[in-house]
Amino acid sequence: MPETPALYPAPRSTLSAGTEPLCGKKAAQGLLFYAFLFPGARGPAPGQTNVAGEDINCRCFLAYRLEKTTRESWQKSFEAGAQKYRRLDREEGGVYPQRSMKDPNWEKWVVTDRIVTYASPVYVSERVGIKPRELHIFYQDTGKAMQMFVVPLTEMPTLIIVPVDELHDTAGAYDPVDNTVKYIWDWDNVSPEERLGVIIHEMWHRHQAYDAVREGWTITHENKSAYIAWLAEKCRKRMERLGVTDAEQAAKISEYAGGMFLIHRFDEVEAEFEMKNALESAAMQRRIKRERRFE
Repeated sequence: MPETPALYPAPRSTLSAGTEPLCGKKAAQGLLFYAFLFPGARGPAPGQTNVAGEDINCRCFLAYRLEKTTRESWQKSFEAGAQKYRRLDREEGGVYPQRSMKDPNWEKWVVTDRIVTYASPVYVSERVGIKPRELHIFYQDTGKAMQMFVVPLTEMPTLIIVPVDELHDTAGAYDPVDNTVKYIWDWDNVSPEERLGVIIHEMWHRHQAYDAVREGWTITHENKSAYIAWLAEKCRKRMERLGVTDAEQAAKISEYAGGMFLIHRFDEVEAEFEMKNALESAAMQRRIKRERRFE
């Protein structure tokens, strides 16, 4: 029977003023809590919001529980609409440029609506008619990939969901300058492995940028090329230590990795390496099988 993890703040005998709304609340693993004392504070657990006043004053703690369900009860619950997803309440968003690494002459401007029912910034192209469950999967899997690569959920990138013609020759794109990630919504005949692979690949780029900032980088439009060159050299040394020393070895990771090796984009080779390892893990294979079962 599949197990669904859930995260529960445990009740306290003594509550700090203003924090009662959080007491006893629950959230699925990977989601952020946001009913804190300080407006705008959010985090994966009490004491982990990165807001000093909140983390000092909050006395909440977490308890964990695994909920078991059978396949039949899961399907019945789903079909009855008992599994709830956030409503897609929209407001006017922004306009985001999208450029291609492969074609410098290609550029698109993506006009978006903001989905206000999510705590962290989520935008959807005005040309996308995404359903609540579909957006929920993008959001949840992005957070889980971040956790897998030890990036705090407080560093969640802005999610932007676009149609296929608003990205050039790719299914996802992470920008370290403004911490945004774009995913294609209407990708035909996508398998669970491919969909998860795109998210894992892009969140490894988020991990790379997170580490770079901790090493002293402030990534801007002006120094982005220098950042990519520095990162590619750093990744080249790591991949060399792992035995990936030529394009033939890189192609064993993926065809894309082999091509990126030839143009010295070792940061992309590393992202493909991490994606491949993650998808081949036993836990990920079990999850992919579950997704296929309930399609």
